[in-house]
Amino acid sequence: MVTLVYKGRQIGPICRSVANLSKGKIQAVCDKTLTLGQRLAGTVIRWDSKLPLMADRDLNRADAVKLSRNKRDSRLMLSGVCPTTWTSWLRQRKQFTYPCIVRARRHHAAQKFHVCHNLREVEAALKKCGYQKWYISPIVPKDLEYRIFCFQGRVIKVVRRFHNDPNVVAWNIANGGKSKRLLKESWPIQACQAAILAGVRLKLDWYAADVIVDRNTSIPYVLELNTAPGLGEDKTFKRLAKVFVWADENEKPGTGKGKTWQELIHPALLKARKTTGADEQEEEDGLDEE
Repeated sequence: MVTLVYKGRQIGPICRSVANLSKGKIQAVCDKTLTLGQRLAGTVIRWDSKLPLMADRDLNRADAVKLSRNKRDSRLMLSGVCPTTWTSWLRQRKQFTYPCIVRARRHHAAQKFHVCHNLREVEAALKKCGYQKWYISPIVPKDLEYRIFCFQGRVIKVVRRFHNDPNVVAWNIANGGKSKRLLKESWPIQACQAAILAGVRLKLDWYAADVIVDRNTSIPYVLELNTAPGLGEDKTFKRLAKVFVWADENEKPGTGKGKTWQELIHPALLKARKTTGADEQEEEDGLDEE
């Protein structure tokens, strides 16, 4: 049995939708109904919950989820994989470059998002975020942005984000952006590899990585890992039900490496394609966002 332990009302319907497609092999439980250290049989997969629990198999461990939700501290762990990140006003303010982004260490979607063009604007933004509860990054000029869904060090799905105004900094749906599913043959390999590496750094099993590609250098940068990704497609619910059940019945696969989508995709999905003969490349494009 797989137990999806979720936090918050908005995530509940998503987790229940996944469970309903599992033929009784997955149950969705809100962490408010559980107690600290409670033991659950089978496999536990946390969906943004940081409640410590006991289980036969524990995926998205509580400490990893807690770290990922602190965007400031997780950025420090992702050094070299994410854009340059400054976290000290006294020691680093002379290093700031403009325009830059000031963000609170905890945020959702495009909230607590401040674009600054000089030190005075940065200082005003820091007051709104709360001193010592922020981080700053230069704005990386981008042509491409992706949300890459990963599980057990493998890729499940990739969507490309875009915006009618490419000069807008944030391209998520909360800020007027759109997204489109990419066919597996079109997966951005380097961006997928960066997303997987970020998950290894933060010791996460299930997450969605927001990745941009630098317009000038073509280098992919991970902005953050989201352990509470929103979903809006039945096909994605089915895909998650398949990989979550697979994880309960099989050993964890090795981290995806290589230069083809076949080497990066989760084996539960690759196996299903071979046995059924279904061509998942023909799935309709859909909008999956937070």
